[in-house]
Amino acid sequence: MSASPPSIHALNVSEDDRKGLSGCRVLVTGASGSLGRRLVPWLAERNAYVIATARDRAAIVDMAGAQEICADREISDRLGRRDIDAVVDLIVMNSNATALFDEFHAVNVERVQALVGQAESAAVGRVVLITSFHSADPDNDTGYAASKRALEKWVAETAPQPVRLVVLPKIAPDANGARRRIWQCLAAVKPAAFFEAAAAAIERAILSAATPDEPIWVSSIGHDRAYRLVSRAIDIGFAIAIFVGLGWAMILLAVAIRLEGTGPALFRQRRVGRHERPFTLYKFRTMAVGTNEGATHEIGAAAVSRVGHFLRRTKLDELPQAWNILRGDLALVGPRPCLFVQDELIARRRAAGIFSLTPGLTGLAQVNGIDMSDPAELVRWEVLYCRIRGLLLDVRIVLQTFLGRGGGDRVAT
Repeated sequence: MSASPPSIHALNVSEDDRKGLSGCRVLVTGASGSLGRRLVPWLAERNAYVIATARDRAAIVDMAGAQEICADREISDRLGRRDIDAVVDLIVMNSNATALFDEFHAVNVERVQALVGQAESAAVGRVVLITSFHSADPDNDTGYAASKRALEKWVAETAPQPVRLVVLPKIAPDANGARRRIWQCLAAVKPAAFFEAAAAAIERAILSAATPDEPIWVSSIGHDRAYRLVSRAIDIGFAIAIFVGLGWAMILLAVAIRLEGTGPALFRQRRVGRHERPFTLYKFRTMAVGTNEGATHEIGAAAVSRVGHFLRRTKLDELPQAWNILRGDLALVGPRPCLFVQDELIARRRAAGIFSLTPGLTGLAQVNGIDMSDPAELVRWEVLYCRIRGLLLDVRIVLQTFLGRGGGDRVAT
């Protein structure tokens, strides 16, 4: 092993003076795993001084890029030398483990809390913790996902300032040419990223400012042409199927609306589309003619007609939006389109970049019971969807919608 260079405390210098990882002492725990075996030499290539740990010291004795190695049980003693600038913790009980929740919690939460405490006592400038898209999925209730959510909550509410979270999708194997393009297509189905993106995020977390910030999310390589093309093809197929299979039902519903009272069967409303472009949204009319324009949650229940109550409860009022989907105004899944008078929601969506997405017939927020009456919470869910979206998630959201999960925007009582 090479001699230890003097610690330069790289995390304490200004942003302008920082020169990457050069001279930064980084302790990588759990380095014998697949991510650690790629990360250690990657950090070393950037002139970091890397100390690698593993449960079995022999497993990393010849690890490329590691200037020092030690067993996991020696981490506390190694931190006690007080010369480490950053810790990257890769020790985990993973999603493929068969264990009780308490066992997941002991490894993925309690152990990490103890490690952060030791690092804080040793004046470590940054502790980088890894979590995954599994924990971001609200329907994933496995021990792994639940324990990672508990860790994220602790970091957000209690952890000391030096802690930084990096949220990773599945890491795809190194690939070039056709194999790389295949993985980009697979990532459109379920999010994945190449190692270099994950490593760059970890580097950014190591070198980030001392003030805690939002987790660093690594974007999926599938959020590109493959995802857009396949999802658009599904949208078109769905819209055509609605007109062919349910055209007769739409005619009967239109007749029922006309028989109940005066006014057209279709309701047209100007909505905010992708990139804030206006478009006309079509629905079956569920409210009395002359009802003031406004968000649904701002309109009283008395304004809803008898047929309208049935249409809203069954979501059949949304059927004419198949035309919007066919035109490309809407996608099957995305943020629900808002009105131009909803200033707070528009401002929040604009700040969060939500208008880069095509609005949808349904969405992750809607199937989880979040509507436009709470703009802050709605946008939080929309940002989450933007990060973890994939074709499998979209299909699940559509199925949950048809099975009646969640609900549309509620009228005021």
